[in-house]
Amino acid sequence: MKRHLLLFGTLAGLLFFGTVYALAFAVPGYSHVSDTVSEIGQVGSPVERLFQVAMLAVDLSIVAFGLGLFYFARSREASIVPAAFVAYFGLVEIGLHIYPSPHPLHNVFGLSLTIGYLAPLALAISWRHFASANALVNASWFATALILISIFLNISPLFTRDLFPLEYYGIVQRSAHVLFFGWCAYVSIRCFLFSDSRIMRELPA
Repeated sequence: MKRHLLLFGTLAGLLFFGTVYALAFAVPGYSHVSDTVSEIGQVGSPVERLFQVAMLAVDLSIVAFGLGLFYFARSREASIVPAAFVAYFGLVEIGLHIYPSPHPLHNVFGLSLTIGYLAPLALAISWRHFASANALVNASWFATALILISIFLNISPLFTRDLFPLEYYGIVQRSAHVLFFGWCAYVSIRCFLFSDSRIMRELPA
């Protein structure tokens, strides 16, 4: 059962993108190019409650993945820090969806989510000494670089509106989602496949 918790990392992404693209059709005039994901389930939206419930399922899946990653790390005497970052992401997302836009706390949770997006960095640093984790570490470094660029672009309207046309903000925001959930799916599957044998060993000093 603990091993199968890892698969929630893949399930979370499937639920997220399935929800976003299915429910967006019910919101008149909604654009994936210019509008944020939160606008699908904002207060007054025709799918507000349905979006909230579906996203809470996504959030709980992320927390479950974090728990699975915790058990995986513990069984191989690896750092549990990446699991903590993933679980943090899921918990903050719960707050984000309990308080839909334009509630003031929505943006507070949204900004706090930035820390959770650093889960790939946490894995790249804390698992770098494990021989069998080279693929995970390299993928996490790559994901980190792209996520940092995406985070910068996402917050850039706070201090400059000239970096890119705001009518493309929907695409910019989704880049962070694609990168994070893509990383979760990759780690989810790799760790699930590894979890039936103790193949992660610490490199000699």
